[in-house]
Amino acid sequence: MGDWCVPFRRKECIDTLEKVVGLYVPKAPRKVSPRFLLYFLPVPILFLFKQFLKYLGVTLNPTVSALLWGVVATFSLAMTTYKSPVEIRIGKLNKAGSSLLFGLFCGIIIFVFMMLATS
Repeated sequence: MGDWCVPFRRKECIDTLEKVVGLYVPKAPRKVSPRFLLYFLPVPILFLFKQFLKYLGVTLNPTVSALLWGVVATFSLAMTTYKSPVEIRIGKLNKAGSSLLFGLFCGIIIFVFMMLATS
């Protein structure tokens, strides 16, 4: 029981656990759907929209542009974090609150950096 074992392969890990502990029933690995990555789409769509406006010769107010980037990043990161298969918790908040707080924090940082970069 004093020896250390670093499992690199699932099969060898399960065999070692069966020998040391006894019967071990492994959980089947959960298939992760990449649908949650769709929540990253608003960022490139906003980039393409801004490039299209630049092509037309229309410029946005830097404050409006920074606000748009902050809102899109907040929505995108919050929904991606909420729908991702990992469990995220900030303090005593549940997954929804933690992902919303994470998205708001990142969105505010992006807004401030965009404002500082354009001023």
